[in-house]
Amino acid sequence: MLIDGNVSADSSVVFIIQVIDISLLKSSNGRDRCAITFSDGDHFTECFVAPQLFGIVRNAVDKYSVVQISNITCSVINGHSSVIVNYLVVVSDAEDVLNTPVP
Repeated sequence: MLIDGNVSADSSVVFIIQVIDISLLKSSNGRDRCAITFSDGDHFTECFVAPQLFGIVRNAVDKYSVVQISNITCSVINGHSSVIVNYLVVVSDAEDVLNTPVP
């Protein structure tokens, strides 16, 4: 659902997934972005994090953290889905990636 961008219609959807990479992206126009690669253990995908969550990501989210995400906004632009996470809570930490996820 997350990869296909099919979650906007159902705001009650909650995902428990693992963070496998975090990228804080600086831009020249002043609109910094934060991209997180999430995995469900089988697949992984990259999502953007809403600006109001940057502080949480910097201070509480680590690589391999298991998080709960919800309140997700999805858009399909030029055939590619763009997912923005608006709510994120750290559930636990892990030492390594769980399973061997593929794109």
